[in-house]
Amino acid sequence: RLAGNVENPEEEEIESLCVLLKTVGQLLDTPKARAHMDVYFTRMKELGKSLNVGSRMQFMLQDVIELRDRK
Repeated sequence: RLAGNVENPEEEEIESLCVLLKTVGQLLDTPKARAHMDVYFTRMKELGKSLNVGSRMQFMLQDVIELRDRK
């Protein structure tokens, strides 16, 4: 659980999640783990639309989401 505060996560937590998924996301996103990854990405999409998240983090989240969509 990377984001301790799910409703209002710290920028460092969001950034860590994005860096982690950019680095090893493709290895984690296997058919066996697809349901778990879908939950993470659904939450990331929600965070990207949240008013509690700054624009830098919104763009970072969007980059990771688009990276997954392109594969």
